[in-house]
Amino acid sequence: MENNEPVFKKVRSDGLVISRVPKYIRDAFLALSEEEFADDYGMCLSQVFKEAMEYRQLKNMFYNNQLNIKLGFDEIKDKEEQEEFVEKKLRMMDGSTKTKQEVKNT
Repeated sequence: MENNEPVFKKVRSDGLVISRVPKYIRDAFLALSEEEFADDYGMCLSQVFKEAMEYRQLKNMFYNNQLNIKLGFDEIKDKEEQEEFVEKKLRMMDGSTKTKQEVKNT
């Protein structure tokens, strides 16, 4: 047992124990690590953390209007023309395009 002791101490010092995790989060994490990371909890945690930081950065950019998203009617000055433009662009789940009036009538 003496030979295994340094290895055990090293694993214990490099490990991570997390408590007070909600059951549904734990179950989802375990399922994700099983499906996509071959039960490698460390790599799964690493990827989840990386994606969370990317999401946080994108969310901040969105709220600060730094994504340069063009809605297509930025150059249209007249409010009525903007409403017409938006009405023409309503896309339904089946891929068809309808105006607000057509949607109300269905």
